[in-house]
This record gives sequence, structure tokens and C-alpha cells, in this order.
Amino acid sequence: MKRFVFIILCSLWAWATSGQKEEHVWIFGSNAGLDFNGGTPVPLSAPTGMITGEGCASVCDAAGSLLFYTDGNRVWNRNFMAMPNGSGLAFTSSTTQGAVIVPIPDDPDRYYIFSLEPSHNPSASNGMLYYSVVDMSLQGGLGDVVAGQKGVLLDAFLTEKMTAVAGNDCNVWLVVRPRAGGFKAYEITASGISPVPVTSNTGLFAPEGYVAGVIKVSPDRRRIAAGINPVVTTGVNNKGVELYDFNPADGSISGAVQLDTTMECYGVCFSPDNSKLYISNINYDIYQFDLAQSGVPAIIASKTYIGRVPSGGNIGGADLKTGSDGKMYISGLANPLSICYINAPDVTGTACGFISPGILLPPGAECRGGLPNAIALPDLDTVYTRIEMTVCFRDSAILQADTSGWAYTWNDGSRLDHISVGQSGTYVAGYRAKGCRYQVDSFYVRFIVQPPGLNTLLQSCKGERRDMAWVTPAGGDTSAYTWRWYTAADSLLRQYGPAVGPDTLWDIGAGGYKLYITAASGCDTVLPFTIAPPAYQASFITDSIICQGVQTSFTNTATGLDQWKWYFGDGDSSEQHSPGHIYSVPGVYRVSLIAANHVPCYDTATMLIVVDTMPSLAFVTDRDSICAGESIRFHAVFDREPTSMHWDFGSGTRLAAGRQPAFSFDGSGNHVVTLTGEYDRCPDTTFLDTITVFPYPVVDLGPDTAVCPGAPPVRLSNRAVQLLSVTGNWSTGETGDHINIHDPGVYWLTLQSERGCTTTDSITVARSCYIDIPNVFSPNGDGVNDYFFPRTLLAGGLTHFRMQVFNRWGQVIFETNAVDGRGWDGSFNGMIQPQGVYVYLIEVSFANHLYQTYRGNVTLIR
Repeated sequence: MKRFVFIILCSLWAWATSGQKEEHVWIFGSNAGLDFNGGTPVPLSAPTGMITGEGCASVCDAAGSLLFYTDGNRVWNRNFMAMPNGSGLAFTSSTTQGAVIVPIPDDPDRYYIFSLEPSHNPSASNGMLYYSVVDMSLQGGLGDVVAGQKGVLLDAFLTEKMTAVAGNDCNVWLVVRPRAGGFKAYEITASGISPVPVTSNTGLFAPEGYVAGVIKVSPDRRRIAAGINPVVTTGVNNKGVELYDFNPADGSISGAVQLDTTMECYGVCFSPDNSKLYISNINYDIYQFDLAQSGVPAIIASKTYIGRVPSGGNIGGADLKTGSDGKMYISGLANPLSICYINAPDVTGTACGFISPGILLPPGAECRGGLPNAIALPDLDTVYTRIEMTVCFRDSAILQADTSGWAYTWNDGSRLDHISVGQSGTYVAGYRAKGCRYQVDSFYVRFIVQPPGLNTLLQSCKGERRDMAWVTPAGGDTSAYTWRWYTAADSLLRQYGPAVGPDTLWDIGAGGYKLYITAASGCDTVLPFTIAPPAYQASFITDSIICQGVQTSFTNTATGLDQWKWYFGDGDSSEQHSPGHIYSVPGVYRVSLIAANHVPCYDTATMLIVVDTMPSLAFVTDRDSICAGESIRFHAVFDREPTSMHWDFGSGTRLAAGRQPAFSFDGSGNHVVTLTGEYDRCPDTTFLDTITVFPYPVVDLGPDTAVCPGAPPVRLSNRAVQLLSVTGNWSTGETGDHINIHDPGVYWLTLQSERGCTTTDSITVARSCYIDIPNVFSPNGDGVNDYFFPRTLLAGGLTHFRMQVFNRWGQVIFETNAVDGRGWDGSFNGMIQPQGVYVYLIEVSFANHLYQTYRGNVTLIR
């Protein structure tokens, strides 16, 4: 069955009182706590981090999950971690009722914390009253104290009594007692805290008697009880228990009655049914007063001793508080390891069942003197709303409560603002919302049988209207239906009924449609449907440009078809699925694929393709032949330019060298050059040719040599073996196979082969058998010309050498036969000779028996 979801949106603004769970987790004493969510209280095992001797408060959400707790000075979140801005609210150490938490009316996230400083020592404390605001939407839902709304002073000179009680008009009264007497009740509404309290001047004890001890309000909000504990006793009878009347409509307190004047009373607590009042004195004795007695004397006379909290002889105080299980629990400073309780506090006398030691606390946890102060929720009015729903032709529905509310509870246990249902029945949602009301929405849901089934049949080809749609009621369904068929644009095509049975819409084509169904039961629905276009398509893929004489593949991509006829445009055809074809003549051809199916339906796909000619490719050179090492340029020749060209000059390596590359061949011989052209559609085309490279003649005149004047000449000739037929020319103009050299100089021989390859070699003939003598020197130690000595001693062979230096008087001042010395340094017998001209005599003999004498002057410069 086709699934639909029906969403019901309810915009309701109704409210009422509710049994919520804001006090299902108590945090108190030193790392102590009780969890009532399981029915029977279970001690908390995790350390809470809070250590307080008396006043404290903790609050849960409506489901009973812990939100935060406080001792009036600091605030901890549900993870037992201090809130970032949650310290320094007030100095509340050792205050009987030092902390009260009040949910701000009509705000699910914000809470007041009221912090009361101690008053039992007026010289040290003035009973200051402060308030702070916690916003649970901060810190990712863990909550924090709002900046700017922390530790705001509200009042001063108060006793240690403080509690909160719900009013009658979406308000809460914060009740405190000044030192000077009477009571003050501050009204708390959604608009804030009234700065002017309601004052009630009532009370029969002396003012100092009200300093310590708690005040508690009865469950029906009609009475207040106060423990009278002056802390420091005086001669005045200033201890006991006092009972008052409370008016939740205006916050006034009246009718003070003294129930006891014999005990210093600390804790008080009313039974759940308001009929009993329990008190504790500083010796931890527990007493019961029966408030159901007629008249004050009878109530006083009903005072009954219930039991004593184990104290070990200590003097202190015990607080009392009723749990969500109906039992009354008792704290005690002298009983830190357990918490006692009264099993049936509504029962008269000792039959109420005082249990001691009671609930054992885990190691490290101590009960101490105080229990969490009461959480006062605004009194809510309960409003009931009945919602009847018929869910037609659908198998599920979403039931939606007012989305602006909070604390939702459905009868199936869900805590969302909506639930999904799939069968007939009654579904109830209770929740709080603005206006101090508790809304109870009752959804009466009726599911109708499944809708008729809609079917379609596709029979058309493209452009035809042979499809149809029909609707058939479910088996056994005898309801009369009215059928109205529309296009997607709401144009009426057909209407039939009311009638029992199916209906058919004929001769329609592809497109969107709607069927409106109306049943005699009142249910109606719209079933949209679509006739899809015929699911077939002829198509193929191939290259749009192909090459003459090369087979081309045609890939069939048709869908919904199974018969094929190809026409290639050149007179040939094929019935293959994906044929191949060769075009022998270049040109432009129209290729068509006509495809069919069994209906039969036909479809055609066409494409124009271009058949290109087979390309030609060659190259020419700018020279017929070359000698080894010479460059030759190639020129590519083609009728259709390739997309890329590659040259191979005989090395086997393909080079992308362009259209006119130049290349030099190192070795002689025949070299094969290949040119390859690549094309987009046609195969690669290759052209090759052979290049002949001729060798050079070989010329070797040998190493450089020298010639001595008067000696035989030097003979120069080609020492290399010549394999080619060559002609030679010497630099002297001679053409023979050798020449004789008498003088120094540079000489060369040029040989040319019959192919025109020319080679030249040169040789230097130096002058030998001579020396080169300087005419000046300067022995100044700079490393340049510091000595007098011939610069060149031999160019051939030297067999004898002698050098003498004379001064102007003909005296020999230097003489040497060594050819490897440094020469004269300008001194004689260690004495530096003066600047001037000196005479030298040099005698040499060469290997060719030539003897020469050199005389001259050399100038010494200082």
C-alpha cells in the first residue's frame, strides 16, 4: 500500500496544575543526596561537591532529571561541577534556610535562587537577602548564572526563616521573617519580583525567638508552621512551635497560635494530607500534632512523642521533608551515616512508623542539619481538549501538541511534542505552556480502510496516446466512490460515480495526472500519478572525422530497442548491433540508425561524418652531400599538415624537431633519416631517405720544432697515412710532398679530397741557439725583475755558459756558470751596489758547435 503521512497541527493555549517531578532528586549535607525517580529513594554514590550544615536547595526538570543545586553561595550543575559564574552569590554559611529555588513562571529555562545570610549573630551578619538568576539554556544546556543578575540585594535584617509557596494567579510567594517581627511575602510573577512585599504583623513570641528554626507551608497552602529557636535563650519564654493561617491569594499570614512553648524547636513539616504536623527539637526528639482535632486546645493536647534521631548526646537540629514516595525524611547533625524517616506520616500517633537508622548513606556522605527547601511551582489550571481525527487512506499520522509548551508527557511514555501513530485509538498528551495552565489534549483517532489501488499501462510509442490508467477498490470494499480524473494542470478529463467498482481512463499519453477519490464515508484523497514517456531511444557514437580506407567502428548505445538497420550514406547498410565500415572515397556522409522493438515502436538516430583523404609525407635537403661534421637542413613536404612530426636521424631516438630541422653527422658513411607524421584520424605516415657523409683527408705535420741559424734546415712532411686521393698545397706555395725550412715561422699543409672535403694542419718552427738578455732590472723585492739574468737560455742545446758583471772600474762583481740560478741580485760581497750602468760579458756554446759572445750594458735601478 502506498504510504502517506498526515500531520495535525494543534495551536492550543490551555494550562493547568500538574504532578511534576521537580523534587525527585535531593542534594544536601556533605556530599549527600537521594534519588526518588525509582519510587524508593536511592542514595547518590557520586560526591556532589557541596558541603553545608543547614540550608540548601536542588531542582529537577519535569521528568525528574537533576538540573542544579545550591547552598545559597555556590551553584553546581547536573554533572556535579560548579557553574562557571556560579560562586559568590552570598555568604550563607550556617543559615537555617539559606537557599530557595523558584522556577520563574511561564519560563521553562530560568530560575531564581534566593540566598539568605545568617542572623543568629547580629554583630557579624545582618540577615541580607539576595537573588540570582540561572538560565539552563547556557553552557550547552548545563546552565549558568546570568551575568548581571547575580547576587542582587533584595532585603536585609531578616531572621533565618525562608520558604516559597505557590499563589493562586500564576505567581509564587517568597516568605521571610524580619528580626523586628511579622512576615514579609514577596510576589514572584513572569514579570519579575515585586519590590514591595506583603507585610503580616503576626506572631506571639518575642522577636529574638524567630532567629533560627524553619518555616514550612502545608500541602494545601492554607497553613504555615514555624520552629521557634532563639539560638541564645533569654528569660522570656521564647521557644516552641507556632502555627498560622496563610492566604495564597494575597500572601497574607494571620492567626498565630502557639502549639508548644517548652522546647527549642528547629524542624517542622506537615503530613501529605495536611492533617498532621511533625516537629523536632534541638535534642532530635520528634513529635506529632494532630491538626484534625477540633480547636486549639485539642490540637495542643494531641502532642505525641514519635521517636528520637540517634544523636550520641549532641545538641543540634533536624529538618523534616516529605518525599515523592509519601514518606517523611528526617536529617540530623548527630546522625551523619543514615537518614531516618516516618513510614506513614498521615497516620495518627506512633502508628505512623518512625524508622531508625533508616537509609544508610555511602562513605564520605553526611546528612547534617538541613534538607532541600521546597520547590514552589505556580498553581496551574488544568484544561482538557478533545480532538477527533479521521485518517483517510493513510497508514500513519503525526499527532502534534502545541510546540510552545514544555514538559510533555504522552500516554505511551513519549516526552516529545508529537508522536506518530498507526492505528485507531485514544492518545493523550499533557504539558505545560505559558499562562500557568496544564493542557491535556486527547486525540481520538480513527483510521479508514486503505484507498483503492491505482494502476497504469504503457502502450504508446512516441507522439501517440494509447496508454491508460484504472482504479480498483480493495477486495470486499463495497463503498460507493466518485472518481474524478484530472491533468496535472487541473483540467478535468473524466468524472464517474458515485458507483461501486473500478473505473478506467483511456487513451492518454505521457504526462502528469491526478485522481480525486471521494467515498460515501466522507473520506477523500488525491492520488497523483505519471505516465512516463516511452522508454526507448535510438543512439550511437562514432568519430565525426574519419580516414579514407581505414575501418571505422559504430557503437550502438540505443535503449529499449532490439532490431537494427544501419545506412552508411555510401550505399552500404548493415543489420549488426555495432558494425564497422570502410569508406573508400573521401567526402561527407550521413549515417542513420533505424531501431525498433516488439510493440512495435521505431526511432532513428543520424550523424554527419567527414571522410578525410589518406595523407602523404616526404622531405628534401638543401645539399646533395656533406662532409663529416657539416650541417645539412631538411624540409618536410606534405599535402596535409600532421598534428605532430617526429625525426629520426639514424640514432633510433625520435625528436620533435619541427618542419625544417638542421643536423650534423659526426661519422662518415650512409645515414638513414626517417620522418613520421601523426594525424587525428588517419594512421601515422612515414618517409625515409639516406644521407651520404664523406670523410676528410688526414694531415699530421708532427709536433712544433726549432731551427738554429747556420744549422741544416728542418724537413716538414705529412706523417699520416693517406687513404684518399687528394691534392696538397703548402703555405709556402709549394705542392710537393715535403718542404725544407731555414727560418723560424708558422707553416701549414692543406689537403683536399676529390669530394671537396678539406683538412689543414699547421706547425710552428721556433728559432733556436740564442739567448735573450734584459737591459734593466730593479732588485727592490717586489718579485718583478729583482735579478739580472738572460730570459731565454736555450732554444736548441746549450753545452757551455759563463756570465760576468763589471763595475765602471772594470772590477768583476758577479760571475756564474750555472744556468739554473737566479742571476745577479745587485750586490757585491754582501754590499748593495749603487744605481747605475754595469757591463756584462756572456759566453755560450751550443750543441751544433756554435760559439757566441754577448757584451753589453745593464742598468741597475733602485
